[in-house]
Amino acid sequence: MGCGASRPATKDAPIEELHTNGTAIATSNSGPAATNTAEHQPEHTSVKPAAPSTSLLVPIEFGLVKGLEYGDKTAPALLVVQWWGINDDIKEKAMMLHAKGGCRVFIPDIYKGKSTVEVAEAKHMYDNLDWPVAVQELIQAAEYLTGTGSPKVAAIGFCMGGALAVAASQYGKIHAAVACYGIPQFAICPPSKVNSPIQLHVGSKDDYVSVASAEEFAANVKGAGGSCELHIYEGAGHAFLNNPDKVGQAKASEKDIGLAWEHIETFLWKHVGPHASAYSDGQSASYSQHNGQMQDNDMASSQIPSTDGIASA
Repeated sequence: MGCGASRPATKDAPIEELHTNGTAIATSNSGPAATNTAEHQPEHTSVKPAAPSTSLLVPIEFGLVKGLEYGDKTAPALLVVQWWGINDDIKEKAMMLHAKGGCRVFIPDIYKGKSTVEVAEAKHMYDNLDWPVAVQELIQAAEYLTGTGSPKVAAIGFCMGGALAVAASQYGKIHAAVACYGIPQFAICPPSKVNSPIQLHVGSKDDYVSVASAEEFAANVKGAGGSCELHIYEGAGHAFLNNPDKVGQAKASEKDIGLAWEHIETFLWKHVGPHASAYSDGQSASYSQHNGQMQDNDMASSQIPSTDGIASA
């Protein structure tokens, strides 16, 4: 689950580690710097609107890809992926993100109809996943979303889904990626090839994705000139944003869970932008300060990965 990197960082580049008190601490591979700043504290406290019913998600199939979709096709889009397959939890997360940012959401069915809430079954599905094919499917999903009206596409994933979201960010089709407690192996995603802004979230007591592996991956991305935020949640275990918790890890506090979602929303709306519908029903004050901050990333087009020559994680 969420494989950690295994190679040393290539450069002594600073990493921004954003801890749960909202304080950014600049560190490097040689040790912590002496300065603290609240510069990266989330800039808004968003109103939590009611999410649409998950029953409104529409089945879509094209090429290799199957999935569920909802939202205005002209809105910025989010790919939403997790380890368990398409279960109620990931549907609710997708619809919550739609409600908060007015975005179009797409949940790719990487397990081809299988889903679970049981750890043993989820691990079996994960162990049999063809990672290069799964990355191709996310890229095809992003191409479908932009080809049918969305101006930009971001990906957010949880556990294995986070590793896939980052891995898919190599190929110029995804404008930003968020990984919650999931880091891809270097063979699947060399950090030097990450050419979209990424944001990583990990708990200090995560038994599957260590802080050290997240720091190493972030250092390599930054060392290669890429953009990476790393958020560390003291005392939190794996899958701390899950509802319900099924992995038996240390729970994050409600404050830290709320802070994680604020970091995620701020990052996503900055890089792909909330849709106009996010400004209705009194939400304008929450999101208007991010208007005009949507950044076009000069991402080089790369070849979609071959299924040959890359070992599955």
